Amino acid sequence: MKPKNWLYIGMSVVLFLWFGGKVYSATECTGDIEFCSQVSSTESRESPPINCVQKFPDNAIPVDAKYGYVLVNLKNVAQGDTAIAECVGPGGHKWEKPFEQWGSNRAAWYEVVQLPLNELLEAPGTWTFTYYVKSPNNPMRRELCSTTFIVAPSLLEIDGIWKDTAETISFYVQTYTAGSAVVIATKDLNTFYTFLDPYIRDGIDINDLANHGHHLSATFNDSSHGTADLTLSGSPPQSYTLKKVNGLLLTPSYNGIWKSPSCSGATMSYYVQTYDTGSAIVVGTSDLASYYVFLDPDFSDGMNANELSGKSFCLSMSFGSAGLEDTLERCVQAPLSGSHQSAVASLTLLNEKCTPQIDVSPLTLDFGTVTIGESLDKTFSIENTGSGTLTVSSFVGLPDKGFSFVNPPVPPFTVSPGASQSITIRFTPDSSGTKTTLLWVISNSPEYSSVSVQISGNSDNPNIEVNPASLDFGVVEIWSHSDNTFTIWNEGTDTLTVSSFVGLPDKGFSFVTPPTTPFSVSPGESQPITVRFSPDSASVKTTHVWVHSNAPGEDSVTVSLSGTGCTSCVDFYNSLGMTFKYIPPGTFTMGSPTIELGERGGEYQHQVKLTKGFYMQTTEVTQAQWKAVMGSNPSYFDACGDGCPVEDVSWEEVQTFISYLNTIEEDTYRLPTEAEWEYACRSGTSTAFANGEITQTEYRCSYDQNLHAVGWYCYNSQDTPHPVARKTPNFWGLYDMHGNVSEYVQDWFEYDYYFFSPVTDPTGPISGTHKIQRGGSWMDDSQGCRSAQRFAYTITLEEGFVNIGFRIVKEYP
Repeated sequence: MKPKNWLYIGMSVVLFLWFGGKVYSATECTGDIEFCSQVSSTESRESPPINCVQKFPDNAIPVDAKYGYVLVNLKNVAQGDTAIAECVGPGGHKWEKPFEQWGSNRAAWYEVVQLPLNELLEAPGTWTFTYYVKSPNNPMRRELCSTTFIVAPSLLEIDGIWKDTAETISFYVQTYTAGSAVVIATKDLNTFYTFLDPYIRDGIDINDLANHGHHLSATFNDSSHGTADLTLSGSPPQSYTLKKVNGLLLTPSYNGIWKSPSCSGATMSYYVQTYDTGSAIVVGTSDLASYYVFLDPDFSDGMNANELSGKSFCLSMSFGSAGLEDTLERCVQAPLSGSHQSAVASLTLLNEKCTPQIDVSPLTLDFGTVTIGESLDKTFSIENTGSGTLTVSSFVGLPDKGFSFVNPPVPPFTVSPGASQSITIRFTPDSSGTKTTLLWVISNSPEYSSVSVQISGNSDNPNIEVNPASLDFGVVEIWSHSDNTFTIWNEGTDTLTVSSFVGLPDKGFSFVTPPTTPFSVSPGESQPITVRFSPDSASVKTTHVWVHSNAPGEDSVTVSLSGTGCTSCVDFYNSLGMTFKYIPPGTFTMGSPTIELGERGGEYQHQVKLTKGFYMQTTEVTQAQWKAVMGSNPSYFDACGDGCPVEDVSWEEVQTFISYLNTIEEDTYRLPTEAEWEYACRSGTSTAFANGEITQTEYRCSYDQNLHAVGWYCYNSQDTPHPVARKTPNFWGLYDMHGNVSEYVQDWFEYDYYFFSPVTDPTGPISGTHKIQRGGSWMDDSQGCRSAQRFAYTITLEEGFVNIGFRIVKEYP
């Protein structure tokens, strides 16, 4: 037979470590010391204390375990003390472990001491465990606590027969037609027992023993392996002696009935078979699992065991209020035929190890795809596969992300051993996409106190996006019109239905042949919507259009509409052929974000409001226009031609040009303020250029797709300016705002002016030493031509620069 390698710990069965609890020091150990077969941590700590996961002597551990643990509460250890754990055993065997010196006084400190069982087993018998303290100023040791325990060598179990040396033991086998065998050996009328498998492991077929009593002898060949030979011989025994180990007899537990007040009861049918020896065996079955107890020869209610001799009885057992006393009542029934048939009886058995065990199935709930507004239910089960009552104390995690309970039991609730509780979860998505969450089931299951159920689901839903969310029609002459378009996108996974538009026509805004509502947009598809602005008066117009659809969470999406009606304001031409565009009043973000390529400081982003519209020249002032006013051409690049921007002029010379022009035209021209220039340059955009971001991030004088389309710079200029209006204008019809020549503005320069400048109609500092130029030129790289780029120019210089020119504005009446 192959041994079952287990060590049973406890006084009521064979002892591996038995702690007598004898105290011979002045301090009680109770509550300050625990002996454990397993601890939650081996690291010492102050709070919270380390816990015994398994304690001696109540549980069984594998025989190959190398350590036991002692959990010690070192109370009142003073600063500088050294604590020592000491074990002293038979024959002067001694083992000790010092703890670290304490750096400060400790009211309580929990240490874990490992007991090397392999060393202690070299000297079986009574050992004394002591922990004491030594102080630097006092060589005498001060004992804190002491207790005794007994160390026994590991015992070998052969199908329930325990042996610690290689000897022969005789026992008796009684078999039943069901094939199970009960092995009985007695010592002074105390019964020892075991159940054998239907097939004995040395090859003896249990059927060979059917309906016969046999005397078997087991020979233990090796005390460490415990293999045994079974041979049939002899007749039924009267009694046999089991070997004593360290003065301890092999004895049954309390009357063979196990009771623990913390465990719940279970009803089980059982059967009584008695023998002439006077002992009784109770054999019960529950789902084909055998349960058995041994009764004392004299029952506690006075019934002599001999009264049961050769008879079968149904017994009912009840336990006293303390759970430690048992009474027995007899209900005689007809003798049972076929020995192992089960008689019906109510027996409440409370095992000493009645522990619950939680089993949650399934551990994942996948709801698949559910349409928004609809619901789907799925269920998981909480089963108690243990022997004690399972208490579910709480659920953690729901409701969340559309997942919720459907009429759940209210925690705390209990689940009996072998029973289960169904839990239903409902998924009602309120938005599109995949949803995942975790539900935690918290219980008193010692192995799994919290179990998580992963819950997931998704929904196919439409998702509406409108781009752009606002349409600015700019300036439109009254009784004419301008068209602009926004696009409705379906970025969801189900069909989008646009049910209606609300808000138009209004204030001169109307649709241009819109699709008839309701209409559908498939996932990933779009529908353009064109709006027309036809102003009937010279004023600023604003309104909104609301797009209603079946997109969840978005009953309607708003598109803002704005435009300005004016009279003779679209294009303005003066007598010199200068062309101007009307720039309407408005609010914009001036400056650049710190992450924009080329941002060099002094470009702090801030809101600016311009309350007055103005006309801005569509191009830079040309050499021809300068000559028409001033009579000469100061340009360095005069060979470029009359259509090229004038350059190499100073700021003071520009002021003279404007003064002469105002006299000629009898009008009011000036340089734009820095805020007006950037507002007109951006033309409603917020990117580095009016047509997009910088695309060249490495070598800045190489090809940049966006800048190349709108401006002349170091990559494409060939080191010279070019005739105006040869590149694409911005959205407000202004040319060369990026590159060709930099442009003077009216403001003085101050590096941190943006931090305190007025929000409304800023005009720059009141004085200074430098003027500002904007826009970049033919000699600058891509980063120097940004909408927010600022350059400072020293006004005291009498001469201009070959890369600086200007354009002018005319105030709107």
